[in-house]
Amino acid sequence: MNQHSFSIGMDYSTSKMKWFKQLFYAHERPSKINILVLITFCTQLQALLGYKFVRRLACLLLLFFAIGTFECSADIKSTTGNINFDTNRDGQSEATLSTTGLAIDAGNSPSANLHVQGNSIISTTLSVGRTQSSANLTVNGTIGYSFSTLTGNTTLDTLNSTYLVDSSLGNVYIDLPDPAPHEGQIIMLKKTSTSNQVFFAGHPVDGVYGYTMTSGKMGCLRLIAFSSNWSILSLFDY
Repeated sequence: MNQHSFSIGMDYSTSKMKWFKQLFYAHERPSKINILVLITFCTQLQALLGYKFVRRLACLLLLFFAIGTFECSADIKSTTGNINFDTNRDGQSEATLSTTGLAIDAGNSPSANLHVQGNSIISTTLSVGRTQSSANLTVNGTIGYSFSTLTGNTTLDTLNSTYLVDSSLGNVYIDLPDPAPHEGQIIMLKKTSTSNQVFFAGHPVDGVYGYTMTSGKMGCLRLIAFSSNWSILSLFDY
């Protein structure tokens, strides 16, 4: 026997627990199993419990060892063009693989090589447009920002990062959202008209309620959510 085999004698005084420990310890390393372990085990059970019982048990054990010993592989082919992954077995796919790419929680139509609908976490680095990165985020190319145009009084959402505020028709009142659940998020507000004023309410800006962008100028305000306050990162008033 090699170094991973087990020498088992015909000592009937050996406890049942010891036999099972030896048997399952051998199964932990299926590629090194010595079949004599199984044969000897069944032989001693036959003497104790009878031939028919042991024959059935041996078939089950052989199947058990075969499943644990041999690796199986197969090609997966789709007749619809998609391979759906339904981990909850509820008829709703959590991921879909197609010739376009992989969609995660994005329905059955990925529009890119990787299409993620929802949140994602990258624990180390992300490189866009290049193969290596020396920072948490490296972008080789251009960056686009979502924006929204505001023409009247509104409660600001956090769906966009840039807001263009048109005050040409009158003063505009903007209620800032609660910064606490959005800590670290940055928003930029650009006044696009010199007419009238833009008032901020709802939550303080640098500890001050009622911050105002004055008339006669087209200012630009960049804010970051911090604790219970919106803090000014940059301010251009021209």
